[in-house]
Amino acid sequence: MSSAPAVIVKKGGFLASVAKGVFGSIMVIVICATVLVVYGLRTIDHHVVSITQCIASAWPEWQKALPAVLADAVNDRRAPEYGESVSVSARVARAGPDDQPVLVSEAANKGTQTVSLLALHVVLEDEHSVPMRDFSIFAATPLVVERDWRGPLLPGKTRQVVERLCGVKGDVKANVEMTELRVWTPPAPAHADLPSPHTEQVAAESP
Repeated sequence: MSSAPAVIVKKGGFLASVAKGVFGSIMVIVICATVLVVYGLRTIDHHVVSITQCIASAWPEWQKALPAVLADAVNDRRAPEYGESVSVSARVARAGPDDQPVLVSEAANKGTQTVSLLALHVVLEDEHSVPMRDFSIFAATPLVVERDWRGPLLPGKTRQVVERLCGVKGDVKANVEMTELRVWTPPAPAHADLPSPHTEQVAAESP
């Protein structure tokens, strides 16, 4: 009688082989896709940084090439400190034969700079001071484009903005606050960095 150990071989069926092949293919696809995504993200990040640096370096030249109206529109800066020179108010009035309620917002530029962008947040309250509705309006914009873009607010000027209020009934009051304020910065003269003739003459005469 033989004392050799018995070897039992279990053969998988057709469905087991198919399942192993499918799951193996899925794992290979997942690994390849992960590698491609990581490589793609690194490539995109590199190109984005290069494009951003290129735009930043070329922006002054592009700004000079823009038409005057567009160059002035983008030549501004955020200036929350200038809010002390700008006063805003809002009230609800009745207009027309049907007493249609309208919102009258007023912005006054009491400073010496031109306001290129002024955004206002308005909250309507009922007679019990319960908020009913809120929305934003622009009292000043960099450009004049039809109705909603009213243009910059010049120094010493006051602007009124009228908005119709549909579906508003009863006594309503309005509260307003400034949410964005930008002022226009005049560009530096093109000859600002050039030496004056007097300076050149003094430099030539000096030993």
